[in-house]
Amino acid sequence: MGSKLHSAFQVCDLSYYQKSMQEMRDRVPGARFYVFSDDPDWCKAAFSQSDVQVVGSDVVVQNPLHDLFLMSMASHHIIANSSYSWWAAWLGAKPVQQVIMPDRWFASDILAPMEEKRW
Repeated sequence: MGSKLHSAFQVCDLSYYQKSMQEMRDRVPGARFYVFSDDPDWCKAAFSQSDVQVVGSDVVVQNPLHDLFLMSMASHHIIANSSYSWWAAWLGAKPVQQVIMPDRWFASDILAPMEEKRW
């Protein structure tokens, strides 16, 4: 989950993540989700499904590089409009990788071509 502090970016709301998780479940039967956030308590309340684990609440690692490495190990990604999650998906490129990302990255009408050809 991305930071809500920077108003230049379009914030991905809970609905985006819920819809994206359902889409990933449809694409990848048996999918499991690992949610990385700077607000793990909120995430635990928002994502209570049995196939979701919030990283940061049960796993105590406070190293952004380590978290980026863990995120890159996922087979598939649902990313926020952040370079951090984008890099995790890019670095973790798998032969058959599903990446779900928001259409808009900025609060204004600027469209940024952030999607990789291989996604």
